[in-house]
Formats: sequence, structure tokens, C-alpha cells
Amino acid sequence: MIKVLVDGLPRTVGGIGSLIMNIVDKSREIDGGFEFEFLVPSGSRYFEILENRKEKYYAVPPVSKTSEYKEAITKIVTDTHYDYLWFNNSSKVNVYLPRIAKKAGNCKIIAHIHGMSIETSGKRKIILTALDRLHGPAMYKLIDIPLACSHAAADHYFKNKKLLERSTVIFNGIETDKFVFSEADRKKVRDGLEISDGEVLLGAVGRLTAIKNYPFIINMMKDLPDNYILIIAGIGEDDKALQQMIDENGLGGKCRLLGLRTDIPQLLSAMDVFLLPSFSEGMPFSVIEAQASGLQCIISDTLSSELDITGLVTKASISGEPSVWAHKILQLPIGKNNRLEYSSKVREAGYDIDVACRQFTEILKKNMDR
Repeated sequence: MIKVLVDGLPRTVGGIGSLIMNIVDKSREIDGGFEFEFLVPSGSRYFEILENRKEKYYAVPPVSKTSEYKEAITKIVTDTHYDYLWFNNSSKVNVYLPRIAKKAGNCKIIAHIHGMSIETSGKRKIILTALDRLHGPAMYKLIDIPLACSHAAADHYFKNKKLLERSTVIFNGIETDKFVFSEADRKKVRDGLEISDGEVLLGAVGRLTAIKNYPFIINMMKDLPDNYILIIAGIGEDDKALQQMIDENGLGGKCRLLGLRTDIPQLLSAMDVFLLPSFSEGMPFSVIEAQASGLQCIISDTLSSELDITGLVTKASISGEPSVWAHKILQLPIGKNNRLEYSSKVREAGYDIDVACRQFTEILKKNMDR
């Protein structure tokens, strides 16, 4: 039995958490020789999810409480033997966990990189960026298996040349069959949202947080005709500020925050255009899922060109006026492609969860022999 301690579940339910749990589930299906246990940060919504799944997990203090955090991690990795620490992150700030897991727990360290920036702002970002650079050399020495969600993310994180050369890109696989376009789902969701056939439904999916840059597309709605409607599905710390922005600009009839939704495949079928105005991302699931549903997508020009796996993605600047995005939307060939054929294209491109899991399990098995 290969025993894996998993770190990286976020406080809110989102793409990275879904990927981690999908890999866990599929790995168990592919090969029963894996056992996973989880480190969970205080205040995480994954406590309830893991309890319902009857998973073994440990509640850990925040890293900012350094002595408490180190003590908790040391106890966990010395009380139970783990073959691997699967460390899901986008920064090198927390060097304590892999160091303790390796030295006190004799674990091999899997660094799985999911992004290209530190998702915060202001003084906190300045401090964390400095720590990220400071801890880089120490982190590189600890990593046994370097993984990344994209070539761009690998280049960003693994500044050590030898480590970069050893890194493996595991695409953010999705359950492609779930995202096949459905005309029935489209009608049902649009009827529920009171969207008529003559209205163009724009959509975004993701946490309501600063790095997603949602104010940009809310402002953009001022430059589109009244039959263009924007929906944003997700929760996060910016929900009240975004709703206030919508209200103050008189956009209540054109912009809607849907909150947390469990029917994302159905929402994608209902949409006509998918938008991702983020400042930074790794390999976001949302755009892969949107393409599997055959949606035209407009994304920030700051994001990797690797995101276009179907020819449906258009990049646009977020440094200028939002009207540029409005103009691009008006030029899109909406409704002129066969949306049913794109799920298979995404799968053939390697972005299926089964493909990702087989890569992951094979890498772990191979490294057990070293």
C-alpha cells in the first residue's frame, strides 16, 4: 500500500480542491494500492466534505502560527508513516511542511504546482513574494517529484534548471463526459434564469476573489446591448463588493451573481460565451470545462496560450478599457459551431481525468523503486 499525505485543499470549494479529490477517487479506482490522508487548514469547507466521505484528515493551524504549525506537522508525520507528501501549491512560502515531512517523516516530496502567482494583494503580497524568493533554494533541495499543471507553471516555479528538466506536466483533467453540451439542459437552465432565446448569455465560474478580476467584466456590460446578460457562479470574499458595484452602476438587470452552484455543466450548456478576465492563473479548470461544452471563450492576455486546446479561445487585454472585450464579444460567431463535438476534442488533447490519474499513479509507483 502506497500511503500519501495530501496538502493543498483550499478553504473554499473550487477547481484545485476538485482536482485533488478527483485524482484521489480515480487513483483508487485504477489501483487499490493507494491510501490518502489529508491536511486541512482551519476554516476550510472541506472538513464537512471529508467527514461525509469518511476520509481521514488532520486539522492544522495556519502557517502564520509557525511553532504550532511545526509541532502539529511533526506529530502527524512521526505518528504515521507516509511514503509521499503530495504538496499542492503555487508558491514556496511554506517550506516548513516539506522540510519536516522529509526529515522527520522520511517522506518523498511531490510538489504539484497549480498556478503562477500568490493570490493576495497589498503589503501581504509583498511579504509573501519576498518569502517565496527567499525559500526557493531550500524548497528545490526538498522536492523529489516536480509536477505542474502546465509548461508555463513549471517554468514559473522551478527556477532550478535540473528540477525543471525533471518536471512532468499533468494536465488538469476533467470528467469530459459530464460537460457534453445538452440542449435540454440549456433550455431548463435558461428558463429557470428567465433568459429568452433572443438574449446572449455570458458567464464566468470561479471564486469571487481579487485575482479573478470580475469588476472588469461587470464594467464591460455597460458597453453591450441590453440583450446581453452576465452571470457569475461562485462564492468568495468579494461577493458583497461585486454586488454593490452592480447595484451602484444600475446593472442589476444585466449582471447576476448566482452564488455557489453544483450544476456547472448545465450552466455551461446554457451559456453562449465564457469569460475569464483573471490577472493570473495556472491551468484553470473552468476554461477547459467551457471548451468541453463547446463554448466560445475570451480570456486575459496574461494567461498561457496553452489554455486554447480547441480553437475556441480568444485572448484579450485587461490593461485597457473593458469596451475592447465588449467589441470582441460582438464579433464572435456565436451559435455557429457544433457544440456536441468538443468534449471528445478535449479528451483527445489529454485533459481527461482518467489520463491525469494514470500519469499520477504511474509516477508514484516508479519512484517507489528508487
